[in-house]
Amino acid sequence: MTYPEPGGPPLPVLPPPWTVRPLSPDDAGLVADWMSKPHVATAWDQAWSRERWAEEIARQVAGDHSVPCVASYDGRPLAYLEIYRVVRDRLAAHYPAGRFDLGVHVAIGEPHDIGRGLGSALLRAVADGLLAAEPECSQVVAEPNVVNVASQRAFRNAGFQHAGEVVFPHKKAALLIRSRVDVADVVGIGFGPANLALAVALAERDGVTARFLERQDGFCWHRDMLLDGATVQVSFLKDLVTMRNPTSEFGFLSYLAAKDRLVEFINHKTLFPSRVEFNDYMSWVAGCFSEQVSYGSEVVSVRPIVGGAGVDEVEVVTSLGGRVRCRDLVLATGLRPVLPSGVEPSDRVWHSDELLSRLEKVDTDPRRVVVLGAGQSAAEVVEYVHRRYPHAEVCAVFGRYGYSPADDSPFANRVFDPAAVDTFYGAPDAVKERVLAYHRNTNYSVVDLELIQELYRRGYQELVTGEQRLRVLNLSTVDQVRSGPDGVVADVVSLATGERSSLEADFLVCATGYREADVFSLLGELGEYCVRDELGRPVVGRDYRVRTVPEVSCRIYLQGPTEHSHGISSGLLSTVAVRAGEIARSIVDGARSRDREALVVRS
Repeated sequence: MTYPEPGGPPLPVLPPPWTVRPLSPDDAGLVADWMSKPHVATAWDQAWSRERWAEEIARQVAGDHSVPCVASYDGRPLAYLEIYRVVRDRLAAHYPAGRFDLGVHVAIGEPHDIGRGLGSALLRAVADGLLAAEPECSQVVAEPNVVNVASQRAFRNAGFQHAGEVVFPHKKAALLIRSRVDVADVVGIGFGPANLALAVALAERDGVTARFLERQDGFCWHRDMLLDGATVQVSFLKDLVTMRNPTSEFGFLSYLAAKDRLVEFINHKTLFPSRVEFNDYMSWVAGCFSEQVSYGSEVVSVRPIVGGAGVDEVEVVTSLGGRVRCRDLVLATGLRPVLPSGVEPSDRVWHSDELLSRLEKVDTDPRRVVVLGAGQSAAEVVEYVHRRYPHAEVCAVFGRYGYSPADDSPFANRVFDPAAVDTFYGAPDAVKERVLAYHRNTNYSVVDLELIQELYRRGYQELVTGEQRLRVLNLSTVDQVRSGPDGVVADVVSLATGERSSLEADFLVCATGYREADVFSLLGELGEYCVRDELGRPVVGRDYRVRTVPEVSCRIYLQGPTEHSHGISSGLLSTVAVRAGEIARSIVDGARSRDREALVVRS
């Protein structure tokens, strides 16, 4: 039987902010400039003239052996790539190459881009992208010079495994292979604050490798609610690490020092940074772990891998076709926005979770905006829209008599202490329900008192001036939303009298809360091995590990949907540092226990 000859190598499918394009001889100047840089010339030994590089690019373009490319990050050219067919390369004689194997050469062009994790992130994106673009390709290979230790480290951080050494006439190379199925000790689904804190905690311990898969294109924390003037609602000391390790290099104070703002922040005399600054802090930390993260990778399935002793591994599959196998799985997929029953999203109706992105598309100032909800997000949206559009009427609609202040008094705040998790976890179910009910006013459907006072001040000032723009429709609900001639029409019903009225608005913002992600939906078949309580919820250990049936030896951890077992702080920043440390300790202890068991079996 004869098989069709593979065509030329494909371009990788890269997630934003990465892009790639093939080169032409017109790009020879860029490549020649990069190749003349000392850090590239030492490894490549191709510091040729512009004319020679134009000939080389033309030669590659005319053939089917390799494709010369330039990879860009956020629109900025970053690296020279060569994607090649291994069966047409001399490398094929040095290992059992598959017919569709692809190889990659890479050179980061500018020295200031070295050592920032961009190389590893690019290589991971390129390997994932090649495997997605070429379904028949089983592995991507590389052969950097053995003396180029930094390059080898970048490839290993991108999931390539050392498979030996290869001797060419001009160099001795390390053979590195990235299989279609990647392997890590730990896979984290989601890379928001919870799993970012876990990455920090795991970095403090030796013995495990971690990969994180994030569907967003890059790290951002509630990107559409980074409102000017909005602050975080917890102390900056409740950052990603300080409550567990006050001397960590990844604390908020270290961030301020790195940004040369420590003195100015001290003079600011606040415990509560702006939301924009706290997002920048977490983005700064996330940048230190970029080689462990695959952005733009939405998980589409989680599959149990059955071995001789039962389910001992998990395979995680992404929308780009990437696969990662692991022994420990950590779910931190965040919350899902909720719209009121009967309200459908549209160009004029959206959740506050999309606020800033939606407002950027508003090309004319609105005449009226309706905001539905009574919690912190709702009040922030009312304040922001009222300030952003100085001629618009803003109608706040909610079922309460007024905005309720959050209880952030010292004694109430103790419910967010790490020790409170121990107390809650060990309490009877009836006590847990009472505690959650008692302290809902610390977190749910409540608003910071300063913001309540500011909104009231504005409303009162408008009464004085006779130019009322801020309207509060309390004890009310919206029971129907329909399209209007120039926007939407919201039917508002008074809960006290039953009186109905219609509000024509340019758009309706629903700040109506979130729900926990469906753990079992994400776990799929693996969810069948998880133990559930009488209400169908996962049974979770004190270390946040889901209890499974005996034949499962891999471990599943939850960050977030554990309020029923661990208390009100489960999905919040308040205990993120301590929680991440507890999960990291459980993961490392479990890995060591498995290693000891394996040694006993072999002996």
